[in-house]
Amino acid sequence: RGITADPPEWCGSSSDRRETREICEAAYVATDGASSREIRRCVFDPHSLKIKKRCAMSEEPPRLCQYPAPPPVPPTPPPDLPLPPSSPPPLPPPPPPPSPRPPPPRHPPPSPTSRALAVARLHAR
Repeated sequence: RGITADPPEWCGSSSDRRETREICEAAYVATDGASSREIRRCVFDPHSLKIKKRCAMSEEPPRLCQYPAPPPVPPTPPPDLPLPPSSPPPLPPPPPPPSPRPPPPRHPPPSPTSRALAVARLHAR
């Protein structure tokens, strides 16, 4: 059973741990480092002259629990570049202009015979 209290407790902080071997030696102290957590067992020493030292941290080297590596930083997306100005699609060609209306029909040209008559009349005058 780890000792997690606020503020943190040490092995000898609890009177139950100082007085009872089983309670003392069931506990451990965990301290956080930059990249790992150190864990030390609590050991009971009934012959300690100091009461708080009856349940103390073991002299054994601590056990280290490495923190998992942080996840990789996702790649930075490229900066938002302005898009080139988009030109609108080309317009379809305009429809051809309407055909001009044919001029109204003229009077039919005079037939040669009537023309000849008209000329003859002019000369006759």
